[in-house]
Amino acid sequence: MRREEEKQRNERKEEGEQRIKGTEGENRREKKECKGEIKTEREGSKREEKRKRKEGGGEGKWKERGGKGRRGDELKGRMWVGGRKDKEGK
Repeated sequence: MRREEEKQRNERKEEGEQRIKGTEGENRREKKECKGEIKTEREGSKREEKRKRKEGGGEGKWKERGGKGRRGDELKGRMWVGGRKDKEGK
């Protein structure tokens, strides 16, 4: 009697463990898929920005640069990135 009960308990435990492992795997897959979607969006926007920069026309923007070291905030500058500043002049 005891052996049969122990066997049944062990089987239940094993089944439970397998279920838990299965759900963990599914959750991980979902997280990876979500991360992948976010990455593709970022890559797409970077590509577009590079393309605009190479074409020369279109919109540009100021980017902050520099500002390393002790007096970082004081030394920060700006640089124009991508596109032309004035379309009529060039």
